[in-house]
Amino acid sequence: MEEVQSVNMNLLKAAKISTLLMMLLVLGQAMTGVGQIASDYDLNSLHTHSARLGLVLGILTAVAIVMSKTEDKKLKAFGFEIATFWLLMYGIGEMISGNGNLAMLHAPIGMLMFGRLMMMAKAYPSEDAE
Repeated sequence: MEEVQSVNMNLLKAAKISTLLMMLLVLGQAMTGVGQIASDYDLNSLHTHSARLGLVLGILTAVAIVMSKTEDKKLKAFGFEIATFWLLMYGIGEMISGNGNLAMLHAPIGMLMFGRLMMMAKAYPSEDAE
């Protein structure tokens, strides 16, 4: 007799909300990153703290997707990809934080990351489907 594992939809719903929050964080990162260069305001601490929050959310999202016991390999791949993106972005930001123009190196990666987050948000199963 085969045992059927049920997918924990509550964890997937939490992961989807986390994905949407990460999309907002990426937009906020873009605004504070460009704002550091284009204005006289000191937005460095806000930029750093939101990057740390994004990194934690990325890791928690990947963990929630795996713990939900979903069989969707595409969704699992998105989860690990986003956690890796946040780790990469945070690492690059820490390495080149003192260099103004070189810090813009991770801006194209952020744009790619936002696009992947949009794709990830669409990959979650709908709540109506059973």
